[in-house]
Amino acid sequence: VVTIGACLVLVRCMGIEAIALGQAIGIGVAAIAALAMLMRGLKFHWPEKMPIKEIAVAGSPLGMSRLYVLLATLGMNILFLTVGSSMALAVFGVVCTLHRFVSSIVAGITQTLVPLVGVFSGERDNTSIRQITRISFSWGGIATAAVAALFVALGGQLGALFGLKGESLGGFQSAIYFYAGYAVLYLCTSLFTGYYNATGRILLANLIPLMQELVMLVGPAYLLARIGLPGVWTAYPLSGALTIGALFVVLMFIKRHKPSLSLPLLLNSELEEQGKYVSFSVPAVPESASEASARIAAFCEEAQMPMKQGMQISMAIEEIITLIVNESGTQGRYDISVRLLILPGTIVLRFRNAGKKFDPIEYYKRNIMGDFEKSLSIIGMKYVAKSAEVIYYRETFGVNNTVIIL
Repeated sequence: VVTIGACLVLVRCMGIEAIALGQAIGIGVAAIAALAMLMRGLKFHWPEKMPIKEIAVAGSPLGMSRLYVLLATLGMNILFLTVGSSMALAVFGVVCTLHRFVSSIVAGITQTLVPLVGVFSGERDNTSIRQITRISFSWGGIATAAVAALFVALGGQLGALFGLKGESLGGFQSAIYFYAGYAVLYLCTSLFTGYYNATGRILLANLIPLMQELVMLVGPAYLLARIGLPGVWTAYPLSGALTIGALFVVLMFIKRHKPSLSLPLLLNSELEEQGKYVSFSVPAVPESASEASARIAAFCEEAQMPMKQGMQISMAIEEIITLIVNESGTQGRYDISVRLLILPGTIVLRFRNAGKKFDPIEYYKRNIMGDFEKSLSIIGMKYVAKSAEVIYYRETFGVNNTVIIL
């Protein structure tokens, strides 16, 4: 983008339109190159039913966020131009540029959290959800706070780098303090948005960006503009604080109607209170299959599961681990994580392992189920394939996750 824009300016003697044209060409080339790399070695199959509604719903928080940012930018442009003339508008432009940098950091942290929460949510693994969310908030907060502190410490140099001088530079050095507070709060609200989107609470995921990026920003900014530019800049950290406050009011209202949900993640605490579970890892070697089966059989007996069902589940675990070890290329290299959760009327079985992409249930259905001789020795997986209400497989960051809900 920068190279193309510079060439158009220097060689073709174009003006500001060169920047816009260079950006359009650069993004287009990058998109084509990324698509070519993505499709390399992949076969595209048009689905029988395109999940347009599901895609639109899942993408609505991010898509609407872009709209809110556009509307807020237009409103704040007018406000800064009215209150502080072109000097304030120049400062606002530099802060917006810095926000794009912070947004890339926040997006990276959020996009790491979302798929993991999606996997753990499907497994009903509240413990892992809490752990990964706590890590994301802790380390994400440290990273964002460090960047914000760097902006404050180097405010004068950053402003000069963008060509600000005199009164404009002084205005930027004052504004960066307000933006630093906003940046940390922006991380928190973004993580909440991604989390609620991953757990299927789409209304909450859409409410947060609406509040922070539009309603709680532009409204207070116009009200506080009466005390000058400091009042307008105060609206930025204030928007984050008000959004988090409004979010917790909504969460408390939800908990009032569903007391079993915990705050602020809205996890069902009855899973821990009523459920029984066992979780462990075994080396990816053939001997581990019988070891895991024995541990599961003992747990099922302790949990007073019917003997026949417990035997079928323990056999299924032994057979699935054997397939993973022999067919996924993990033998002797990684561990295989097994988790069994028993709830009233529901049993959740989960396998997780690193290695090449491998779905053991799909492999069974494709290569074993239809073969009479091979299927004679596979009893547990036959029960699982027949009795399961939900079976899904997902690969996340090179880790295979198979969840079976009986």
